[in-house]
Amino acid sequence: MDCRSAIFAQELLAPTGFFLPQRYRRWCLADFDLALRIALSHGFWVNVKFWTGEWKAQSGENACYQQSRCLLSAIGEIIKCAMSNDVPTPINFHDPEDVNTWIEETARKRPWRPEFFNAYVEMLNKRFHHPFSILELGAGPGLLAQQILASCAIRTFVVLDFSAAMLSVARHKLEPFRERTRFVQRDFRSTNWVDGMGDYDAVVSMQAVHEVRHKQHIPALLDEIYKLLVRNGLFLFCDHYSEPDNGSKNPDLYLTREDQGQALLNARFGKVECVLDKGGMALWSATKF
Repeated sequence: MDCRSAIFAQELLAPTGFFLPQRYRRWCLADFDLALRIALSHGFWVNVKFWTGEWKAQSGENACYQQSRCLLSAIGEIIKCAMSNDVPTPINFHDPEDVNTWIEETARKRPWRPEFFNAYVEMLNKRFHHPFSILELGAGPGLLAQQILASCAIRTFVVLDFSAAMLSVARHKLEPFRERTRFVQRDFRSTNWVDGMGDYDAVVSMQAVHEVRHKQHIPALLDEIYKLLVRNGLFLFCDHYSEPDNGSKNPDLYLTREDQGQALLNARFGKVECVLDKGGMALWSATKF
């Protein structure tokens, strides 16, 4: 490791009073100064605001550009979380390598996920007897979308994720359904992310709502989802939940199972029902009246 790079990176972060977690050091500490130089020399515009944790990088599709953008994005996420109550993510979803690792590990750690996929399909087919529009938030690699598109009468399916790497995987997986799918790269943590999104008969989300990175942000997200639904629209929401006697789930990041249902009621949803509870995850059905 280049000691000067390490010193440079830590001094750069010093105003935040925050130090890099170990997993980020494999690229950030050794390569951050080089990445920043590459970014500037190849036409990036980089805007650094330590007080808001905002980092922006824009480039073409060249591989070295993409690598630099991944580094800057990860650093920005760490700083943003350090300056708020948010919980830093251990995964860089902008990095294709990290994305592939997440996909493999999730399938291995949670082999019951197909049961949830089937439950989504069952609930959608129970509600809709005609072609309908649907939005998936945090669609990731498109596994749930693939199951729904193959099993339900979908008119249009909007696949939304903030990660270009995830959307790339999803596009490949959903190629057979390309005439009914639309891909949107947008971060539901950002301001006005719903602008221009339209409305939907159904909105679904699986293991994604906690990516607001603190449970205090969940009510605002549920309010936005409510607005996206047509009258009598269906929201299917599945996520991990924290348990008082189980320290494996961060209580700052995840709601309890009971609080998940209450949050839906507080967001004005009706007919709130827990459809499936397994492996520390709960799937909820809720309707907009």
